[in-house]
Amino acid sequence: MDDTRALKILYRMIYLALFVRNINHRKIEETDQDRELADKCASLMEISEGKLIVREETLNPVDLTPLQLMTLRLFVHHFNQQTLVILFDGFDELVPHYKAVVYNLLSRFERFDGIRNIFITSRPYMLREEFRELFTNVAFYELSPFSDDNIVETVHLFMKSRFKQYLKNDNVKCLLEGLACTLKYHLGTFSQVPLFIRMALDVLEPLIATNVDFVGGTIDYAFFDSLETTFEELNLIETFVTNKIFKANVEKIQLPEAASNISGAISSREMLKKYKLGTHSLLALYELFDPEERTRLQVDDELAMECMDEIKTGMKTPASSKRLWTIDQSSYIEPLRTTLRLYGCTEIRRR
Repeated sequence: MDDTRALKILYRMIYLALFVRNINHRKIEETDQDRELADKCASLMEISEGKLIVREETLNPVDLTPLQLMTLRLFVHHFNQQTLVILFDGFDELVPHYKAVVYNLLSRFERFDGIRNIFITSRPYMLREEFRELFTNVAFYELSPFSDDNIVETVHLFMKSRFKQYLKNDNVKCLLEGLACTLKYHLGTFSQVPLFIRMALDVLEPLIATNVDFVGGTIDYAFFDSLETTFEELNLIETFVTNKIFKANVEKIQLPEAASNISGAISSREMLKKYKLGTHSLLALYELFDPEERTRLQVDDELAMECMDEIKTGMKTPASSKRLWTIDQSSYIEPLRTTLRLYGCTEIRRR
């Protein structure tokens, strides 16, 4: 791939991001015309003596709108001034299916003097070493944990967006600080993680709607009575899994609301949720066991089956006790085998 081709691909991505919204809502053939127009814009560019130029003499005035032509010129200007800054958001969502292709493009982009910086957002996923090998000059930045002020600000923005009467309360500050303290107390160190703050607020929303009188400035005792159950760790984990599945299978792919609410889509999410909760249970199980106990697990079939029973019930219970919930054991045999192998264990047999 030569430099001109790489730059045309980059501009094509920028064009589609700017001019084609909600692209995942449409079929590929419905966006073919937009892609062709993006290619037409990019085809006007070429590199000459180290500079990017636009061959406007080959352009029919009716082919591009003034905004499209201005965007093209702006891209060329910033590239030639070496002030172009590129942000690629959500690199981890490409792993592992498109990683090699994107690495090839990024390594090409890095060599352009016209691109001042490339910023890539991603969860780590063991990518640090790969980035160090890919880029000649790389630096890593991490999000700082939420401060107390961040928590208060997040609660304020959430309340303002969800409850119309929120700002009508003269004691908004007291209410805000009270909710922030409640989150910090019940979430503990999790309150430093933005995702958990948002999840907790989503969980609290119906309780706030029912028990908070914004005009009178009062909170019913039932609100506080419900907090222990609401913030019980298993409930938070289930909420976390539910939210992540919804984001991955609805929001990220921009699935229309009507399509996401059909019976088949709901059933698929529920099945995936059940599997993911089981996976979290397995991870928790092996985090709790020390190496000696894991060694016993690999040779003691009875102990292994007791662990399976814990996963099925969610807690240790005598055989005669009523189980809180039931999960088909067969669906977890293979995940358990995989987890055992990660710890150097040999095998577990189904009775």
